[in-house]
Amino acid sequence: MKVNDETLPVSKNPWIDYAGNTINGGTDLVQANLSPFPDNAPPQGKANFRLPLNVTRTGEFGWATPGRAPPVNFTPLLLQPAQIAALDNNVYFSYPNGSVVDIIFTFLGSGEGKFPHASIKDAVDAGYKSINMKNTPLRDDFVTAAVCFRALNLGPMIIHCHIDVHLATGMVIVLLEGAEKLTNGYVPNYYRDKNKP
Repeated sequence: MKVNDETLPVSKNPWIDYAGNTINGGTDLVQANLSPFPDNAPPQGKANFRLPLNVTRTGEFGWATPGRAPPVNFTPLLLQPAQIAALDNNVYFSYPNGSVVDIIFTFLGSGEGKFPHASIKDAVDAGYKSINMKNTPLRDDFVTAAVCFRALNLGPMIIHCHIDVHLATGMVIVLLEGAEKLTNGYVPNYYRDKNKP
């Protein structure tokens, strides 16, 4: 039995080695520095709605934003958005469609205390350099301390921790965007029929 020896062609200008390390002037890709495509700058100007969230530890496994867990048995706001008024205002928040929203996260035991500015715009105007208001990368992150967006998606959305135990103990809030524009038929019938309260 004969085996043919083959030699791969020599790379002309490699920028990574066999192990993936950069060589010959190659540059590491820093995902946090990537601009979104297409360009999607955060809204400019002062926020209409500011939501400070104090993330605290409530027990060995418990983390919470407002310090309490959401109710277990309730009809989802997607099916009954008007019920937000009857719920705990430390867990559920609502603002009009088109609002500019600032969400500021304060993590117990880290950083330099509370966010010292009235809005993200005020922080940028004061010279705070760590907030990118030009070409913010779109990424799933766990250390972002400030979020700025324009409310353009009618209906409820949830912000929660990715760890189920933390979610169950209260690291969750519900945002209801544009409740004033919601109509009876905004939830498609095929979804409502399969998910009855």
